[in-house]
Amino acid sequence: MRCLTLLLVAALLACAQSRRPRIAVAGIMHESNSFSSVKTRLADFGVRRGEEIPRDYAVTSHEVAGYLEGARKFDFEAVPLLMANATPSGPVTDEALNALTAELIQRLKAAAPLDGLLLALHGAMVTE
Repeated sequence: MRCLTLLLVAALLACAQSRRPRIAVAGIMHESNSFSSVKTRLADFGVRRGEEIPRDYAVTSHEVAGYLEGARKFDFEAVPLLMANATPSGPVTDEALNALTAELIQRLKAAAPLDGLLLALHGAMVTE
């Protein structure tokens, strides 16, 4: 958390003179069990987009709640993009990973200009 705080403070200082920093918030999370033969498909992921993210995560104990709290505390604009997570299972299919990362990249480009990105990547995701 200390490194995250230092990173956010650096971003804030860099942008302090011109405008409020815009920091994207996103994540793709999965705890994979490589011993399971059941693949985790795209349909297995619960996906939140845009304003669904603060609505569903702000009052949780999730790291995204910490990102949103940090935005308020350090006065930067949190730009929620995409949060995807699936119940622990077997490796994530290439199709699922490619679809989720492609959407995340598209959303990052559409949200530009951005000053930073906070990624919630909790879990030991294994892919095909």
